[in-house]
Amino acid sequence: MAQVCTTYAGVPQRWVVIESASRLSSDLNQWHQTLAIAQRTAQTQLKRLCSVSFACEADARQAG
Repeated sequence: MAQVCTTYAGVPQRWVVIESASRLSSDLNQWHQTLAIAQRTAQTQLKRLCSVSFACEADARQAG
């Protein structure tokens, strides 16, 4: 649990942040899903790039 005190438009505010095991589990699950999508996208791009033949290194760098 964390507490933060701020002022907004001249009004003092106190925020309390509470962490729970279920929230952590949900956040980790969402992070794993996002990571899996990014990994699949990168693998697809790499596969596509590896199937192309280049005349020289400069052409390959320009394509990447």
